[in-house]
Amino acid sequence: MWRIHHVETDSIDRSAFASLVDQSAELRQLAEEGRKLLPHFPALLRDLFATLYKLVTVRFPLAEMGPSVRVHGFVLDRLEQVRVLAVLREWTALEAPRAALATVLLGERVIAWLRRSDAFTEEELLDAFRSAEAEGEADRAAEAEGEARRLAERASSPRGRDDLASEAQRLGEERAEAEQVVQQAREAAERAVEGVPRETLNQLERDLEAAPSRLEELEAALEIWELEVEGRPTPSVDAARRIDLGRRLARNPRLVRLAALVGRMREQARSLRKSRVPRRSEETYAVGSGGDLAHLLPAELLRLRHPQGRREVLRRIIEATAGVYELHGLDRRGSGPMVVCLDCSSSMAGEKELWSKAVTLTLLDLARRHRRLFEVIAFTGADAPLVYFRLFARGGGGGLGPRPDEILSLAEHFPGGGTCFEKPLTAALDRVEQGPGRGRADIVLLSDGEASVGQTFLDRIETVRRKRDVGILTVLIDTGPSTVETVRRFSDRVTSIGRLTDGAVRDIFLNLE
Repeated sequence: MWRIHHVETDSIDRSAFASLVDQSAELRQLAEEGRKLLPHFPALLRDLFATLYKLVTVRFPLAEMGPSVRVHGFVLDRLEQVRVLAVLREWTALEAPRAALATVLLGERVIAWLRRSDAFTEEELLDAFRSAEAEGEADRAAEAEGEARRLAERASSPRGRDDLASEAQRLGEERAEAEQVVQQAREAAERAVEGVPRETLNQLERDLEAAPSRLEELEAALEIWELEVEGRPTPSVDAARRIDLGRRLARNPRLVRLAALVGRMREQARSLRKSRVPRRSEETYAVGSGGDLAHLLPAELLRLRHPQGRREVLRRIIEATAGVYELHGLDRRGSGPMVVCLDCSSSMAGEKELWSKAVTLTLLDLARRHRRLFEVIAFTGADAPLVYFRLFARGGGGGLGPRPDEILSLAEHFPGGGTCFEKPLTAALDRVEQGPGRGRADIVLLSDGEASVGQTFLDRIETVRRKRDVGILTVLIDTGPSTVETVRRFSDRVTSIGRLTDGAVRDIFLNLE
């Protein structure tokens, strides 16, 4: 049997890598991309992971390897010879998330190198697939031959023994022919490896040597994204998720810039909250359900001390169904749902898109602190469909907390097109009417476009306002005076911004805090 794995692994290593492949869509996608160039590319990924993850690695003898994976051995040889492998292993040894992310980085570099370089001709790469078929035929013939010989030894009649022996001989001839093909393929693979130009070899080594610095950059970007955008207090230990998120950040550097921008805006929002006058006092007026620890009923606090009741109370706190005191005061800040209508038209491309999404994600942090439902409606022209992103939900079957996949999808979403105000704002009004009835609801419109609104739409706004307390804040980015006059017809507050600076968001947070 020909081996396809160069690095010796145990059951724990194999189980860890198989679990990552099952859980990581990006790792599976990378394996499929590489399989178009080399038949056993997933085996190379596992070898790379083992090289980075294991404290001590052992390579199988080259004679045991099939010619279809000779290129794999060539890549591993180059990796073991570059000076930075020791540095890389300091980060990745026994650290599955980092080893997996580094495996993806190295795998992508190998694919890019094979595609752009003159290391191997198209015919030489096709030879690897032919070799894989020949190896499979040789293995199947050897297995069939062995089974025929075992049956011949146990045959009860001379005739049956002779027939099985003849069949074993025929299968042995097929095996010998297949092995001869494999041997020829081995010789061809060795010639292909030895013929790699020196400059092409240097390029591969340079690509591999860049991996540690790239891994460090991605680790920093992941930490910023999880802390600033998703609001995670500690980095995720989910290796599969870090692979998927890290690869998407690597493919889209704008996401890294967005994370940094969100971090700056959140710092500004925090400073603004600290400098404001404390909210006015409130008084208890009813008993209801919720998840605010500061307002838990005494009975719930007593259950927290009980070994069997504690878990049940914690579950109700998470689901916002625990017994709490409800407070009533003169504070007019929102506690109902917040809906952001985000303009994703073509004119928003570039810095305006990043800035508006950073404002949106900073508002998500505000909603998260006040446990408010938070949803984004991405819109363009009147004929284009609206795209909904429910980023924060509380209670019920929707769970509690930010939704990382939705946040990432929003960050990458940008269809382009025209601008229409009525369609997204009408959808936002529907969401407000369907949401919780207590507390002020807020609708925020972020746009740089100009669009007219009809009287029917204005009447709808008044109808909703008579039913519940709802505020509409419009943020116009680099627009003319005519647009301001249009949005004033339906907005409580209008903020017009000419320059995309951190200071420009002050009015937004002051109006929504």
